[in-house]
Amino acid sequence: VGVKPSSWTCACLSDCLLKSTPIRIKELEEVLQYMKGAGLVPSEVMYTSLMGVALELSQKGTRITKDGLQVQLIDNLSIDSEDTTTAAIFLFKQLMRSLLMQTEKEDMMLKVFLVFQEMKNVGMLPDVAVYNSLLRACAVTGNIERAQSVLRRMKMDGIVPNRGTLKEAVTLAQNARRSEFALSVWETLSVKKTAEAVPLKPEVAVEMISDLMIRYASDLQQTSNHDERIVIHREMMNLYQGFMSKLEEFELHDASEEIAQNL
Repeated sequence: VGVKPSSWTCACLSDCLLKSTPIRIKELEEVLQYMKGAGLVPSEVMYTSLMGVALELSQKGTRITKDGLQVQLIDNLSIDSEDTTTAAIFLFKQLMRSLLMQTEKEDMMLKVFLVFQEMKNVGMLPDVAVYNSLLRACAVTGNIERAQSVLRRMKMDGIVPNRGTLKEAVTLAQNARRSEFALSVWETLSVKKTAEAVPLKPEVAVEMISDLMIRYASDLQQTSNHDERIVIHREMMNLYQGFMSKLEEFELHDASEEIAQNL
């Protein structure tokens, strides 16, 4: 009939799925993915419900359905092709990602970090996707200090940054006008050689840094404020010099020539 589900509709449906026995994880995933695609933000009731169930699941061996069979919660579930995790972590992740769509930035960041803290409190081990969600919250709000704290926590927890980490760092560098943050994350990715990750390909970094430079140039065109223009000019120069220096340091001469042409 052409009527699209609202946030309230999705909240009622997710509540039913969470209360079912066993919990219907697959269907809940579909609801949350729909909300993300439709730009629907969880209501306070839905936020509380998801958080409560995630905490409950993390504390006891609730049984859930997987491919029609009853399995223990502690088993890893193939939620998607890139990430196998427990149902509790899945709910925590999806809740964080849904919260990132909130328009009220400070409230959004508070709730995202609250979800993260609850994960830690119950002994969950956040992965790089969780930390990237934290960085996304920092990027949207332009909170460079909190982002630096997130990176330090990642290092302490032995989490290897990935391409998504650099993407959020680039967004933060634009919003906070702090180009050195993106450069520091890229340097970590360039030298990190572990079983979990390989160094970021130079062409990928070139594309991202070039995009950041373009964003700075766009910001420059959109403002006539003298002080703002000085800040943007400074960041453009710092970004160019810092990136070229890093490329030379890692002897990536071909990439140096390419970015020099692009910028």
